[in-house]
Amino acid sequence: MNQHIVAKARATSKLAVLCERLMEAGWLLALIVVPLFFNVYSDRVFEPDKLAILRSLALVLLAVWAVWLVETSRQPSEDGGEQTLLERIRSTPLVLPTILLALVYLLTTATSVVPRLSLWGSYQRLQGAYTTLSYLVIFGLILGTLRRREQLERLILMAIFVSLPIALYGLMQHFGVDPLPWGGDVIRRVASNMGNSIFVAAYMIMIVPLTLRNLLENLGAVLEDEAKEVKGAFIGGYLMALAIQFVAWGSIGFTAGILVGVMFTLLTGLFAISMHKPVARFFWIGLYSVILVAQLLCILYTRSRGPWLGLAAGIFFFILVLAFTRRIRWLQWGSIALAIVAALFLGLLNLPDTFLEPIKEVPYVGRLGRIFEMDRGTGRVRTLIWEGAVEMLKPHEPLGLPGQEDTLNPIRTLIGYGPESMIVAYNPFYPPDLAHYERRNASPDRSHNETFDALVTTGLMGFLVYFALFISLFYHSLKWLGLIEHDGHRNILLGLSLGGAVLGAIIPWALEGNPRLVGVGLPLGSIVGVGLYLILSSFMVPHDKAQEDTRQLLLMALLSAIVAHFVEIHFGIAIAATRTYFWTYAALLVV
Repeated sequence: MNQHIVAKARATSKLAVLCERLMEAGWLLALIVVPLFFNVYSDRVFEPDKLAILRSLALVLLAVWAVWLVETSRQPSEDGGEQTLLERIRSTPLVLPTILLALVYLLTTATSVVPRLSLWGSYQRLQGAYTTLSYLVIFGLILGTLRRREQLERLILMAIFVSLPIALYGLMQHFGVDPLPWGGDVIRRVASNMGNSIFVAAYMIMIVPLTLRNLLENLGAVLEDEAKEVKGAFIGGYLMALAIQFVAWGSIGFTAGILVGVMFTLLTGLFAISMHKPVARFFWIGLYSVILVAQLLCILYTRSRGPWLGLAAGIFFFILVLAFTRRIRWLQWGSIALAIVAALFLGLLNLPDTFLEPIKEVPYVGRLGRIFEMDRGTGRVRTLIWEGAVEMLKPHEPLGLPGQEDTLNPIRTLIGYGPESMIVAYNPFYPPDLAHYERRNASPDRSHNETFDALVTTGLMGFLVYFALFISLFYHSLKWLGLIEHDGHRNILLGLSLGGAVLGAIIPWALEGNPRLVGVGLPLGSIVGVGLYLILSSFMVPHDKAQEDTRQLLLMALLSAIVAHFVEIHFGIAIAATRTYFWTYAALLVV
């Protein structure tokens, strides 16, 4: 009893409270600045400048965290005894694989072919070990100190609101009203605050599920006690208003979209007053609807296929889990049928000389018909880079680096070449044909595929830890959603996920006789396996086990965002914003 009183007094001391407020301000600032900031007066403008701020924030927050830990000391366990640090690490999900990942980055930095570059990061990206550890500081801070519901809601609200000016800036570019004279074409494919169309779409698909969560939460609250007829009429009118918002922003112009969005939000408030409903709820419904439309249109106008596929996968997970928790059988079957039809459509659209050939000329939709192209355009560039990455992983002569000999060359497949080292280590494996598609003096510093990037920079060791982290995230998310009840379900999930990964790697390798598509096939096979488990479990687990509450809605939003991110990074590059939000979401899942 006395131990609890003393511990509580320590935890609520003025210094501890000040530290907690500073840490919350710090992680919120990171979520605001990293996606939003860019500096047109800098030579690098986007990524390195964002990360310079993040790393500075992480360093300050680490000092504040240390003071807080000293002030609060060890927290008592539920039985009144003291819990050691090792016990807390073992008992808290995701902590162990995260620590292993940090150790891998430190080890591979020490054994890197360019240790200094691996530690501090390259001039172009700044994504070295120091930056990775900064992400982990944000993860640890949120995991260790976010304890109140209002903190959680502030974080989510901030993430959604930050996406709005980024989405609006993308729409400004699309309609040609961007005041900044960018060197590239940002009208056909918008780039917004990220400087790259793929980057802004990759960030935005991680925010859409949170916006959906808040929108559905408010819609559920206002319709909870209404009759079916009233619900049907309201939803019909709401969908019509949403369609008008899409048309205004998608076909008329930027200003028209803004005006319709303001009117939409105000009208929902007036509707609430006339119906004697809570005005605040309806106001939020209008606002979240406008934000959602802006996000989706910004993603569409990037014309980026990888993020589109990621968003589709994330939304599928979201809808299927929503149908399970709300006990809506028709929505379960409908989402499964739609996913099958969409997969068949994409497969046929990407085959040559089918009856769908005219669709490839349709704007936007036609982009989906070139997902698997490997003989031209960006598809050819990616496959050539992957071919070089495969050669890097095979046994070869030591790299001829100036002033040094690579004594660790025999185990590079195991430990990799070091974070941020690809720009240096790739040159001897550069496919000559790549010079026909890119500048001849340009050397790839990324594989445009997370699996190959992990294998090249941190080796098989780092890839296995990183892959295990994602599997752990999927497992715990489904468990907390009520879709894994016992060890048997867990084993089925692992079997489908790992089996899918093996098949995804072997099948394209066998068909082509070349392992260049392993980096795509392995992760996609794994996520298909997780998806199959989700379909099976939604029928294996009794519906009376489902929990319909706000916690479940948030869990499914976070899971779908991570699924979308997982799919996207295997067609693109993980950036400052997406990595920051990934580690934030991972912490929120546990919290």
